[in-house]
Amino acid sequence: MALLLGTAIATAAHDRLPLAQITGAALVIPLLFLVFGLLRAVWALKASGSIPWGDAASALPVWFALSWTVTMADVRGLLVFRARFLRTPKRRQGISSWAQALRSARFETTLGTVAVLAALAMEVRALSVTTTILALLLLFQGSVYLCAP
Repeated sequence: MALLLGTAIATAAHDRLPLAQITGAALVIPLLFLVFGLLRAVWALKASGSIPWGDAASALPVWFALSWTVTMADVRGLLVFRARFLRTPKRRQGISSWAQALRSARFETTLGTVAVLAALAMEVRALSVTTTILALLLLFQGSVYLCAP
């Protein structure tokens, strides 16, 4: 994420990629990993839950939102000697609003928004096949963070 974000900001600032021209396998392989990884994830959800393809694809945003939460819990568990376990409420305590969801996930929302804006800025300033593929990778990463709310 940091490498993609840095590349997008530098490209938007200088009207071109700040690196040597990325071509061939170095450009296509990450995009193929993304596509096949998403297909594999949907297949795994479908196979493990015996659910239709559409339901498996619909479950991806929930899976993405949980991946960030689990990662942060793992990092805190490794770095903090005496951490507290916070239980998620299991019953409804009033109606939540979008504003509350965005506030509770403000770091993820900010990171996702920055990623989307940087990808768009890179495309506006230096449109090419290379920047489009990099922007797609950055948009995907940003969308994972934007699933948190």
